[in-house]
Amino acid sequence: MNGIYQIASELLSPIKEKIIRRLDIDDQSKKYSFLQITVTFLLINFSWVFFRAESLSDTLNILRQMFSVFNPWIFFDQSMYTMGLNQEEFLVAVNALVILIIVDLAHYKGFSFCKWIGKQGLWIRWSIYYLTIFIILRWGVYGMEYQQSQFIYSNFPHRLVC
Repeated sequence: MNGIYQIASELLSPIKEKIIRRLDIDDQSKKYSFLQITVTFLLINFSWVFFRAESLSDTLNILRQMFSVFNPWIFFDQSMYTMGLNQEEFLVAVNALVILIIVDLAHYKGFSFCKWIGKQGLWIRWSIYYLTIFIILRWGVYGMEYQQSQFIYSNFPHRLVC
């Protein structure tokens, strides 16, 4: 799927360049960069459906629902917890996302957490290391409830068998 995206990008490149020139879009702007990141994110998520679904009919059903069902209330009525994430996993995901955004914004502003940690005293530095290890073990994919069968590529070789 990613290869198809690369080929399509190359084939559509002249059209994209023509649109950029006609609409006088600054391809060095942050808005344009954000748009490219968003499109890449959406295309990658779209391609993951093919890896996650059990069959072609499941894939088509998921894709149909992705583009026909709009229900923003799942974020508020707790029905989202029936779709694969429980409340704790959802909160971990949200917290991880917030941390990633904070680190990215700090990096953008020129602040480096690695350099900051390196400048701390021995006790603070090692406390941060141990806390990080604990967090990864507690909420990472290798925690107590980790099951290898949940990994997205766990059944991939079986699907390639002719």
